[in-house]
Amino acid sequence: MPSRSPITTSAATFDTSSSSSGVLLGQAAFDIPQGSVHVYHGGSLGSTTVTMRDYYDVSGVAPGTPVTLTVEFAFAGTVSTPGCGASGCWGDFTATITWNGQTAQVFKNVNVIADTWTSFPVSGGTSLPITFVAGTPQLIEFKLSGFRDPGGNQIEDGTGHLRFVGTDSSIQVVSCNGYGDRVTPTHASSWGSLKVRYR
Repeated sequence: MPSRSPITTSAATFDTSSSSSGVLLGQAAFDIPQGSVHVYHGGSLGSTTVTMRDYYDVSGVAPGTPVTLTVEFAFAGTVSTPGCGASGCWGDFTATITWNGQTAQVFKNVNVIADTWTSFPVSGGTSLPITFVAGTPQLIEFKLSGFRDPGGNQIEDGTGHLRFVGTDSSIQVVSCNGYGDRVTPTHASSWGSLKVRYR
């Protein structure tokens, strides 16, 4: 967070902020049971980053059963400016998943040239296939960052959510700190529907 040293906690939920003269400079929050991460970056040249990590496992199958799922981490938010006309009028987000030495990341930036206070929507997401062995928890990390380009004057405010996707909705993903949700089912598309969709 701006003007603050990194904060580390083992709590399942966390919310901290930094202000100056009543102005919010940054906010970092996460809720492991809800699978959510929130970041607010008040416009300094640094960045505000929230990293949420926990050990995740699968239930609904026998211990030792390998289960491959895809974890998705999507975010949505706004980039706001009281007015910006310079070359640095860009607000930026990165969303990252890390597991077993593998990383998936998405970078989104928004041009925020405006004469008056304006908010611009932004969204994005990334995904990573993960192989679980039931009964052997896997460490997975989710990171959301907000920052601005030099020369600009903008605020980043976004929230990310995670979910696990697979073919068997009877499987539940749980974590040491309270996450618990059924796998979101995926359905195979026919070749005909794919041709129509992507033509």
